[in-house]
Amino acid sequence: MHLARRARQVVGLDISRSMIAVARKHRAEQKQDNVTFTLADLERLPFVEHAFDFVVAASSVQRTNLDTSLPELRRLVRPGGRLALYVNVSSFPRLRDRRLVRVLASIRAAAGYFKSHGFRTTWRLMRFQASSAWIHQGDQVERLRAHGGEIRDRALVSARMVPTPDTLREMCERLLPGCSVERTHSWAMTVAWDAPKRTIRDAV
Repeated sequence: MHLARRARQVVGLDISRSMIAVARKHRAEQKQDNVTFTLADLERLPFVEHAFDFVVAASSVQRTNLDTSLPELRRLVRPGGRLALYVNVSSFPRLRDRRLVRVLASIRAAAGYFKSHGFRTTWRLMRFQASSAWIHQGDQVERLRAHGGEIRDRALVSARMVPTPDTLREMCERLLPGCSVERTHSWAMTVAWDAPKRTIRDAV
């Protein structure tokens, strides 16, 4: 919602209907009429090429297939525009999905939530991330991985392990040529990529 104060039009996207419902409620409370929401998958985005001046994905791509989601996000940025990513990472991705680690990570993030979004949003995020459904989801996915089970539900954000810092850096440098990659926190990295002002197609 912070972007809505700086842009003419903002489009929010999520794969979860319930999260979009929460976002719409928040939009109404903030009285931000320039924000719309779309139910979609980051690996199959329903937008035309070069649809946006600025694309941001905050804590949302780390559970996707980055070989698919990063090019999908990249194609949305108009020449001269920017793609910004805030990506959760872990040096021990399997450990990160354990129940206790998930709870502790949520508690640790609470101060940052409060500073950026205030009490009400922080309370909502903490209630969600501490819910039995959210924690059970991580346990369920970890058990499927341990026994070689296939995870079919694409709405499960824990369907893939988060990348290691080295893996994320390598993939971003390969798929987003010229991007900058910085270690923002021990658990997250920030990526910025500026789309060339002229594409090869334009130059021909």
